[in-house]
Amino acid sequence: MGEVLAALNLPVTRRPSWLVRPSPAQLDTIATVTGLHPDAVLAMTLSRYDGTGLEIDHPNGRIATSFPFGYRPWSRYCPHCLAHTGGRWQLHWRLGWSFACVRHHCLLADECPRCGKHPRPTFMPGYSVPSASLCACGCNLADAATLRLRPRHPVTDAQQQILDVIADDSADFGIYSTNAGARQARSALNDVKVLANRALNYASVHGIAAVKSADLPADSRQECLALTERPPRRATLHARAPLRALDTAVGVTAALDILRAPTLNAAADRARWLIEGQNRETGPAELHSCPREGTVSAAIIIKASAAWMGPINQLRYRTALSTPRPPDPDPVRVQRLAASVPAAFWPAWSTRFIVEAMKAINLRPILSGATLLTGTTAHLTEISNHLGAITSAQALNCYLFALSHSPGWPTISTAVMRLNDFLAEQPAPINYTRRRQLDYSALLPLDRWQRICQTAGDLPGAGRKAIAARYYLIEKISGTPARSGVIDDHRAHPHNLWKQARNFARTMSAQLREHLDEEARQFLQHNAIEEPLTWAPPLDLISDLDLPAPDPAAIDRQELLRLAVDNSYTVGQLAEHFGIDQLAVRYLFDEEPIDRNDYSVQSKPGKAAFAAWLRAELDSQTLHDLYVVERLTLRQIAERYGIGIHHVHKLSTLYGIPMRRHVHPPSAEWLCEQRFLNRRSVADIASEIGVSRVTTAAWISQRGSKASVVQSNRQSAMDTGKAIELLKPALTDKCGGPWLQMLSKAAAFPSLAAAERDLGLGTGTLRRRLAKLETMLGAPLIARNRAGLAMAPTPFGVEVVQAVRALNGTVTMPGTSPPGVAPRLTVHVAPVPGEALDSWLETTAHRCRTSLADLLGAVGLTQGSKSPRWIVVMNPEELRSVSKATGITQRQLRMMTLQCYDGVAVDIDRGRRVLARTRCWGFGAGSRYCPACLAETQGRWKIEWRLVWSFACLRHECLLADTCPSCGNYPRLASHKPDAVPQPGRCASPPRGHPIGGKRRCLADLTDTKGLKLPPGHPVLDAQRHIDRLLTGASAARPSTEWTPSLTLDEVATHARRAIKNPLLLSDVVPPDLLAVATPHQGADLHTNSRSQLSRLFKPSAADVAVGTLLALTVLDPGRR
Repeated sequence: MGEVLAALNLPVTRRPSWLVRPSPAQLDTIATVTGLHPDAVLAMTLSRYDGTGLEIDHPNGRIATSFPFGYRPWSRYCPHCLAHTGGRWQLHWRLGWSFACVRHHCLLADECPRCGKHPRPTFMPGYSVPSASLCACGCNLADAATLRLRPRHPVTDAQQQILDVIADDSADFGIYSTNAGARQARSALNDVKVLANRALNYASVHGIAAVKSADLPADSRQECLALTERPPRRATLHARAPLRALDTAVGVTAALDILRAPTLNAAADRARWLIEGQNRETGPAELHSCPREGTVSAAIIIKASAAWMGPINQLRYRTALSTPRPPDPDPVRVQRLAASVPAAFWPAWSTRFIVEAMKAINLRPILSGATLLTGTTAHLTEISNHLGAITSAQALNCYLFALSHSPGWPTISTAVMRLNDFLAEQPAPINYTRRRQLDYSALLPLDRWQRICQTAGDLPGAGRKAIAARYYLIEKISGTPARSGVIDDHRAHPHNLWKQARNFARTMSAQLREHLDEEARQFLQHNAIEEPLTWAPPLDLISDLDLPAPDPAAIDRQELLRLAVDNSYTVGQLAEHFGIDQLAVRYLFDEEPIDRNDYSVQSKPGKAAFAAWLRAELDSQTLHDLYVVERLTLRQIAERYGIGIHHVHKLSTLYGIPMRRHVHPPSAEWLCEQRFLNRRSVADIASEIGVSRVTTAAWISQRGSKASVVQSNRQSAMDTGKAIELLKPALTDKCGGPWLQMLSKAAAFPSLAAAERDLGLGTGTLRRRLAKLETMLGAPLIARNRAGLAMAPTPFGVEVVQAVRALNGTVTMPGTSPPGVAPRLTVHVAPVPGEALDSWLETTAHRCRTSLADLLGAVGLTQGSKSPRWIVVMNPEELRSVSKATGITQRQLRMMTLQCYDGVAVDIDRGRRVLARTRCWGFGAGSRYCPACLAETQGRWKIEWRLVWSFACLRHECLLADTCPSCGNYPRLASHKPDAVPQPGRCASPPRGHPIGGKRRCLADLTDTKGLKLPPGHPVLDAQRHIDRLLTGASAARPSTEWTPSLTLDEVATHARRAIKNPLLLSDVVPPDLLAVATPHQGADLHTNSRSQLSRLFKPSAADVAVGTLLALTVLDPGRR
């Protein structure tokens, strides 16, 4: 080969650059010597696929790795093609996109069947005679077996389509021929890559056979194993092709099946199985990688995920648009949009979005927030701040969810998304952010208002009309509701003033509006703002949408004005008459006010007509029946007919119907008893009295101080005998005494949360203990805070508190002790030999039927979400506290912790009370266990099971179990729930898919775990006995010297780790039954570098340790062979 290269003047290197793209001189030399055309020579190099199947970095002549599924440094191959062509290798086999042979209907082979290496990783050496079909190991690759496919199989069709896209540098099939338009090869292949990676992530969880459109046959045992083996997880944006042709074929076939859909919605339906089968635990987050994907693939994934998105994510990802897009994380986008959106949505747009479930006054800020939220990643709090905080983030969230459940949500969201895109391209001519920050205190002073009214020919009113006009102008200029806090003195005005301000456009004339608009323009000029007074986006953007509310433009304006002038219809009456919302009526009057030149307001005829209508609708008999017989109030009658309360009062006087006398307030004692003792709501009391809730609340606030008098009258002294009889069910419990004292202190607080904070209790502790006390005593003790009332004892709770106070200092309650001394437990559970401290405490809590947190608090220990530090070593204070509370000696307690193995199997950092990572195979994660031992001892765990060196049970002659068969976690990594009674013998780890530290527990019965049974005299049992002697401190004799136990364990660990790493060493020593279950690892823990030797977070399986220990003992003691 070297002679040929020398003749062609080509360098001999492992990866020659002329295979990628030869230089002009090299190209001319090859063409001259071989007689081929230069274009034909280039077609045999990788430059043929530059930009279509791979990417060449031309400055350095190397192949870039950023191209999706591009170049591989080795080559796949088709054995049938090699046999047919005499060992000729196809150029496209080096592409990551090549996975099948379309001529022979089979998958390409990945490696040599003999040595297992990838073919052609480097160029043929220059000193050898090439044999193209042979591997470097001498195996004939033409004889390799591969998976055969039927003709017209989806995999071969997918391969042919990929090759066509690369050859034509264009994709015009499926979705690219309709929605997306034709794409270049790189763009289309990037979409295929993204969807293929997602399909392989699905296969990593559910298996290759579960991937749709794969339909791969399994004709041999090897092929069955390949199909059942799950591919590794892949990042969605992973650019390198899978190592196996099988994985590439499955992923690409599934991706093309989605992209062949005629429309985007159809493609999303085909891709929905990908999303349903994944989550954050089993694959990449489907939506988080969309911003860095292609437009088509991201749109498909977003559409497929839209069905279970909430309204916030629907707006962020613009799912209602024909081509959804991921949100833009740039905060500048939100700032620009905030300047173009008013805090209260434009009235012209808001009138089209009115839904029954929401008032217009609440809808307008929500629509503005939704517009800012669309296409951004901004938090709701940030959105609220941009709009002037007129609504909170919580309110925005709640109203959006309420709006999303209305039938009009799809069209509303579509309109908001269109508006967002329009404002992003064409910002509003008004900077609403600047207008929200203006000082409006000098706008429309009273003297200026009087001059305007005089010029326009309107009456200025008695002061309220001037305030209403000012609020109207502020909202018109700033786009912010006046009630939101723009005006400093808004709290001084009653609620009716806001109604008058909202309906100001109804009473405003065209002449008055003209002068007010001029006043607003002068105000803007005074603040150096050269902008139009008002602006709204064009309604043409949403003209084709079927919005939930009718178009106000379809209302007959002349009829609207006639009813308003001649019949004096109010805004509410006009809205009901035309079947529209009141916001639409106000908008119509604001757009076209009443022109006094067209409608001469004749007050007397209008009032006369209204009076005649009112007397006809509400005659004497009808009013008498409503007011006297049904006993409705004047306000209720007025609301029923849509008129003012003063009109009803005038009619009652006209008809001679006497008014009811004012209700005299009940006595203070009765009010306080109903409100504070019986804890009735204000509405309930008001309904019984027959007055409004406002009046009832005022009476209660004036007489609320009487409640303490009423309660104090019911608290009389209680003798000791009666107190003991009342509290006897709780005093018999070991925790009853302290809990009763806690109840007497907590009764004075307004809520359970406040009591827990002041008493130094954890969140929920008081609630749990109170529930147990109520169960013991058989009745509720505390009425929780609700309906505006603070927490208070029930009548029975008052008696209990009196009884507790009567016993203080007279009777010693069980379970109480001086401060700083732990109480003595009333239930004694003897530990079994070798039991771990945490196991014994859990068994004690189980026997006492109390939570583990309560028991640990009683003995002076704490509990964390993972293994506590006192299981490693206990400090002197903990030893004294637990010994006094349980009666267990301090020496026994030390033997129940890992301190008993300090310096032998583990090294303890006593300052931090953790295990130092200085010893080989010291302390690993969790604990192994013997299911038979757990069954015999009713869930007791041995402390030695926490060591890596414990791998077999000598009593039951079996290997120890490593993990829970249900959740797959190491046992004892997480503790039992602190507020629940422990269940010994059950798994306390979280269920599969839930994080450690969560609330849920697996609770699988570990006594049912099936372990490997060993025959009597098995070498593994002898090895465990030898290790046990070393753990107890016995010396191991060597021919030349005596070694300490720790040194011997270190040597055993060193040889065992090397043995597990090299499985060839095991066949002569390890029994076949044990070798079958042991899996030699190539993981980081078994490498001999210093970093992996110091890592102790990985615990090898019991079978691995048994295998390694058996061989290590054989090496250290040759007489054991």
